[in-house]
Amino acid sequence: MKKNYVYNNCMYMYRLIWSISKTRIALILVLSVADAINVFVTTFFFKFAIDGLTNQKPFSYFITIVGIRIGYLLIYQCIDNFFHTVVFPIYDNKIKQNISLNLYRKVSNIDLYQCEQSEFYKKYARAINEADNRAIEMLGTLRGFLSITLQAIVLLSVLAYISPITIFIALVGTGVTFWGNIMNTKKVYKYENDKREINRFIDYIKRIYYLPQYSKDIRTTIINDILSDAYTSRNTNLNEVIKKQGTIIALVAIIASWLFNFINIGLSSIYLGLKILKGFIGVGDFVSSINAISNLSGNMLMMSNIIPQFRQHALFIDDYLSIINYQSSLYDNVGKNFIKTNEPHSISIRNVSFSYPNKKGVLKNINIEIGKGQKIAFVGENGAGKSTLLKLIMRLYDPECGELYIDEIPYKEINVSNLYDSISAIYQDYQCYAFSLRDNSHFPFTQLYGHNRDNITLINNKVNYNKIREAIIKSGLETLVNSLNNDLSISLSTEFDSEGVNLSGGQCQKVAIARSLYHNAGIIIMDEPTAALDPLAEKDLFDIIDGLAANKTLIVVSHRLSLVKNMDKIYHIKNGQVVEKGTHNELMALGGEYSHMFKVQAERYGL
Repeated sequence: MKKNYVYNNCMYMYRLIWSISKTRIALILVLSVADAINVFVTTFFFKFAIDGLTNQKPFSYFITIVGIRIGYLLIYQCIDNFFHTVVFPIYDNKIKQNISLNLYRKVSNIDLYQCEQSEFYKKYARAINEADNRAIEMLGTLRGFLSITLQAIVLLSVLAYISPITIFIALVGTGVTFWGNIMNTKKVYKYENDKREINRFIDYIKRIYYLPQYSKDIRTTIINDILSDAYTSRNTNLNEVIKKQGTIIALVAIIASWLFNFINIGLSSIYLGLKILKGFIGVGDFVSSINAISNLSGNMLMMSNIIPQFRQHALFIDDYLSIINYQSSLYDNVGKNFIKTNEPHSISIRNVSFSYPNKKGVLKNINIEIGKGQKIAFVGENGAGKSTLLKLIMRLYDPECGELYIDEIPYKEINVSNLYDSISAIYQDYQCYAFSLRDNSHFPFTQLYGHNRDNITLINNKVNYNKIREAIIKSGLETLVNSLNNDLSISLSTEFDSEGVNLSGGQCQKVAIARSLYHNAGIIIMDEPTAALDPLAEKDLFDIIDGLAANKTLIVVSHRLSLVKNMDKIYHIKNGQVVEKGTHNELMALGGEYSHMFKVQAERYGL
């Protein structure tokens, strides 16, 4: 572990919080000073109150002492409660929002292949889950550290005034506990991580039970039994972790706590009791000293718990920094060339090969030339490499070897954001969001961030309502819109809006198609675009594709060969290689595997 690792990581986060809200940290200092004053008042309250009674001072003196104690306590409690109930939550939300948004913006620039690595994904998941709340927890740790430090100074001053020896006794006892907590720090981190990994799978099972896409399987298959067994198994694992690791942690803490109480409370009380019997201190001094020792011991015990927290924070901050400081091979090397986003382009794939970390030879020496405005198709069996090839064309990955070009410009020399703006994709796993078809000012995200966002203009920041309507018509969404009484502001989910609607798979895919039409990019990619469409909707999509072909470069992946037979060129991919290419008529005349697949589908679907 690097020198000053804990200090550097924690100071990074505190500087980040300071840059977001200086007031939040300043208020921690204010409350910490108030804590110290409260301890000072409490400690001397016992001395002056008891001395006043035993020395037979006027009762008004005693009432004054009580009034001072109660008055400060009321003020202190009012300030403390108001800060924690009203002031701190407002600043905390601001801090959490800023830290989360920094992380979310960075996530979009992390190479996709990296997120598929198990170890990196664990850090990624921990950073997403922990970052914002961890920052607030660190403020709590800072408050505890400053408050205890200032209180300790007050209490040590009191003990030095009354009986300096008790300081040594208190520090020895606290040192034992501090050592015990340091011993437990690594154990606690591993303990929490092991529990978190198990709970992550348990949370996955929970999601399956409430996400709508799994509802039919739960009711019609044995997946419920499988999930129940998995849930039971994971909980058994969780119990084993708790018993094995938790027992050791608890044992160390118990031993340290026992030694702490024996030394700090027991020995201190005996020592002070002897001093009062010998007449060296008064009853008020005895009570104040015992109270001071008890508070100091408690504070030192809390400090021994707080110091290791900085180490725990530093370990989690390391996950956050591994995401924030991630250097992308795709996005950090921003090309200087720009292409026109709304015009068709030629794409050249030359000697390209690609492997996943856990799967070698997914693509092998691929060579494909796509002319400007051409419509081409990739066909083949599942796992042949078609979708991976699309990801390379979209530059979600870089090839293992070989190169891709747009208009003879190497991909790596083209600005990545500009490239993404030039490509509109309809994915196989398309997504509909809990937005409307058109911007909805009542939607929670709109209120939070002030953006007008909907399911159609997600790709393009410019909102043109006429183009939204045109995209709705061309994608076949008019029937849905009519059923909504032309109210485009209705949320496409009932999760946040009781008046929203839940779309079918086919309707959701049409939304994805409308999104692509609205984007109006020069290159259009469709990965299994008819997967969720009925025959009539499929025919309508054929017409849309024909309309797009006139002035766009179109790339389609499809198992439905009737969709691709009018393409300018068809590439049959098998085991990561192009095994056949040509027009539909050329491939049928060749009599190879494409011809066989088409004939089988023709018999099945009556083509």
